[in-house]
Amino acid sequence: MENSPDRHDQPTIDDVERELRRAQAEDLRARVAEREAMEANLPTRVDEPASPLPYLGATAITSVAVVAGVVFAGLPALLSAQVALAFLALAMIFKRADDIPTDHPNALLRWVGDRVDRLGDKFGVELYGLVALTTFLRAEVQSLSSSAVTLAEILASPVAGIIQWFVSELIESIMNVIWAAMWWLPLFTNLSWELGVAVIAAAWAVLWILDVPEREAGEV
Repeated sequence: MENSPDRHDQPTIDDVERELRRAQAEDLRARVAEREAMEANLPTRVDEPASPLPYLGATAITSVAVVAGVVFAGLPALLSAQVALAFLALAMIFKRADDIPTDHPNALLRWVGDRVDRLGDKFGVELYGLVALTTFLRAEVQSLSSSAVTLAEILASPVAGIIQWFVSELIESIMNVIWAAMWWLPLFTNLSWELGVAVIAAAWAVLWILDVPEREAGEV
């Protein structure tokens, strides 16, 4: 009678699975090591710091425009400063975020830059869009600071008061969006045509100065 192979010498399913997992782990380690070696040989990305000159120039234009409007045109100082500084801040933020490269090593900055690009493609972040956004945010602050529902009404009936406050603010926000898109209408109805054109020209000059790095990069 011939000797039959011992069952203990044959690999079991557990042995096969163990060897398969070991082979997969070795393959994964080899790929990780290959990728790390490739990344180590890549040149280190060095981003040049943004020049402060466009921001200083935009600030100077805004300051001169506000002073000229208050002194020579009789515009209200507080209102003019609030609107001008809000527009300047939004322009700086959006223009700086728009300059973030798509391959920036910081994931958060890449995400911010991508969202600004999408916002610009959908709504526009140039003159019309930024003035509309400035108008909307200012209207929202006014709506929240002078709500139709008082704190006493909310404390007297919390659930009903909060619902009433939410509905009123939602309606106010919808109206603010509509009026923000028509920001040019009160501009020319409350001011003269010459002064309205001067305000738009000053806002355009601010954006033009902030776009200087982008134009210089395109010329290289």
